[in-house]
Amino acid sequence: AAGFASIQLKATALATGTPTFNREVLMRNLQNPWDIAFAPDGTMFYTERARGLSVRLANGTTRVIFRPADMVAGEQCGMLGVAVDPQFATNRTVYAYMSSTAGGAADSRIVAINVDATYTSTSGRRDILTGVTYLASAHCGGRLRFGPDGNLYVTTGDTRQGRVPQSLTQLGAKVLRIDRDGNPAQGNNTPA
Repeated sequence: AAGFASIQLKATALATGTPTFNREVLMRNLQNPWDIAFAPDGTMFYTERARGLSVRLANGTTRVIFRPADMVAGEQCGMLGVAVDPQFATNRTVYAYMSSTAGGAADSRIVAINVDATYTSTSGRRDILTGVTYLASAHCGGRLRFGPDGNLYVTTGDTRQGRVPQSLTQLGAKVLRIDRDGNPAQGNNTPA
């Protein structure tokens, strides 16, 4: 066209073997699913905010395995994060971040539980970190992941309060680095 600079377009054909994506629905009728983690054998642990911690076996069987009576669910609180212990094959331990009334007042906490070999029940609950406060069941946080250093990293919510992230006395709105017993990880330093 007159008055316009020419432009040269080039197309490249996709290489042979370029990956394609297929979608497959594995589960339906979930209620507020929150997190997933996998056991070494491929069993999927998943949380639903108000239903608790469940498993999906390789054959497609699903079942709730942990929904304690002290669990409370709300707008953004309930059964949230899940992490499988790096030594799960020998200790069968799974960690969950949940909202609870076990201490009297509602708080968010991390519980460690042992899962039986058939993925049908849990035992040995240990509340390894408690006292993560929240208001109006919102902004509870709750992501759990093990780092390459073997420590558990935990995100906690800000409870919709701007002062919480800056507070050195509140656990909310932080990324906590703890050991498997809920103690501060070696090398953690409190800022001046």
